[in-house]
Amino acid sequence: MRLTHSLWKQHLGRMAKKNWKAHGKKVIQESDELKNLEQLGLPVIDINEVVKDMKIVERVKEEEPKDLKHWVEPPPVMNNLHPLYKARQCYMHKNNTVLIGGLDQAKIIAKAVEVKDGLPKMLEEKIEQLNVADMHKLVKRSILASHVFDAQQVKLPKLHDPSRPAWQFPRVYGISDQRRNYLLCEKLVQLCNSWSQKSSALFAVNNGRCVVPIEKEGDLIQFDLTLNMALLSSVPHEKFSSQEEEENIYKIDLPDIYPLKHTVSCEKTHFYESKDIFPVNKFSKFSHLHTIIIHHNETQIKNLHETKVLEGQLVGRCLLHGFAAAVSQARQLFGEVEKELPFPVSIQCIQTDGRLFDFSIFQLNTLDLNGSEGMKNMFWVLPHLELFSLCAYDEGRPTLQGYNPEVLKNFMAFCTH
Repeated sequence: MRLTHSLWKQHLGRMAKKNWKAHGKKVIQESDELKNLEQLGLPVIDINEVVKDMKIVERVKEEEPKDLKHWVEPPPVMNNLHPLYKARQCYMHKNNTVLIGGLDQAKIIAKAVEVKDGLPKMLEEKIEQLNVADMHKLVKRSILASHVFDAQQVKLPKLHDPSRPAWQFPRVYGISDQRRNYLLCEKLVQLCNSWSQKSSALFAVNNGRCVVPIEKEGDLIQFDLTLNMALLSSVPHEKFSSQEEEENIYKIDLPDIYPLKHTVSCEKTHFYESKDIFPVNKFSKFSHLHTIIIHHNETQIKNLHETKVLEGQLVGRCLLHGFAAAVSQARQLFGEVEKELPFPVSIQCIQTDGRLFDFSIFQLNTLDLNGSEGMKNMFWVLPHLELFSLCAYDEGRPTLQGYNPEVLKNFMAFCTH
């Protein structure tokens, strides 16, 4: 025989109903309080006589308007009465756009040339001398932490198969490219600070805004860019160019993109505010840009015609970020200088999408951007460097394949130069 739990002898539900029914028929008994008050000579007034003459004010319920347009101030009309309207047309180059002409178009805008393949000689020698063998294990751990182990789970871009355009793939969740790039760069800079005393002397600023208007062949071009991470120093960079390279500048011609104009694919607008914005205060101790790190977020950076962003366009984006940062730095140091600078302004630039790295250096020698003759600015860049070939879950296990130690050596050299 199977034993069961002991049951109540009385049904609780029936007892509750009976108790409720009994109290519902209960007669209210009169108390002796009224007699005691009358004996003391205190007047007793019935409450119904007090409230019968009171006016009951009904509260009018306000009806919510069906149309909320008159509650929100309408935006100003985009015409010549707009507060930002200017009669002169401006070509805007923003952070998430790339030039259709790629690197050649960027060189024409910045009046810059490549004096040699690769990086400057002094930086190449430093990269060869670096010994960072004890840091590779920490870098691999940082890659896995930013690409695999982070807890963020958001909708990733939809998957498409060109051979089957109507097929709907299941949505994939994971770490966004903005989060991934931010974590990886933060961890690499932190490793540089722990490895080198000189790198720890740099001050980091995240998402600094850099706005620079320039004049080029009678056109007004304004850069409105975001420096995802800027490493600041208390002293400016020394020039990277040698005497021989400076002499060869005059022999190198700017690229020709005819019949295209240098402003092609730049947004035209009459609504803008022409001003200079530098991410750091002029009187700060760390007021000199040392290295800028920019992110290539594939979900944000698009081509004008919705085509795939090419390698030359990404290198051109590096050049324009370095150029805009150098011009902004020069104007903060020297004021409104029209042509020649007292000394060159150099900016190191690192661009990454979390896997591929671009290392480049821009040296601003002149602000005379008109024509193709005379002094020119200098630009050095390395080809794409792949940090790894695969970093993902493979059969349920976190996997990192094809790690390239050269990326760390270049990153360390940039942060410690």
